[in-house]
Amino acid sequence: MASHKHPPARKKGKKAPQKKTEKQNATCKSGTRDTSPAMKSATSGISVRTARILLILSVACMLLFSLTVLFMPFTGNQLRDGIQTPTLIVGSLFWGAILIASLLQILLAVRRPPKFDRSQWNKKLPKPLRFNRTSTGLVVFMLWILALAGLITSLILTNYHGFICYVFLSILIFLSQMLFVCNGKIFEYVTQNK
Repeated sequence: MASHKHPPARKKGKKAPQKKTEKQNATCKSGTRDTSPAMKSATSGISVRTARILLILSVACMLLFSLTVLFMPFTGNQLRDGIQTPTLIVGSLFWGAILIASLLQILLAVRRPPKFDRSQWNKKLPKPLRFNRTSTGLVVFMLWILALAGLITSLILTNYHGFICYVFLSILIFLSQMLFVCNGKIFEYVTQNK
């Protein structure tokens, strides 16, 4: 008689979690309840083409920001003559360009394209200092060294008053910004996924 007894009730309880797990797996496969970071990144990320457009616009704003330095001697002379309009225009371009470039870079960082491969990044150095990550970043770094040497030389030869000083300063500012851009993950991802 004892051999014909039903199995203990707790064995039935073991099947219930399995059914629940299968139901949860079904909902995860359907994508209705998957809230993992990877899923959020895939749904909220922007396309590579959009990232490329935003990156180009950001670089254009950085270039405009750097070019405003060339007009500073002219605006200074106009301001001394009592003419404030050129100074207001150059100042608006100066702050507007750097503000838009910064907002675009923040947008690219927040809404970055999905499927980034972060395992290849060397985490021993800060990203702006990883000049060997891309060939473009290495070229920009070499140009930055030349621009810095040119600025120092022009300052010495012209006694801080030559227009060539503003030219090298403008180039140096632009290359300094490009060091961060060309050695960043967004730039590498966009250039490798055309």
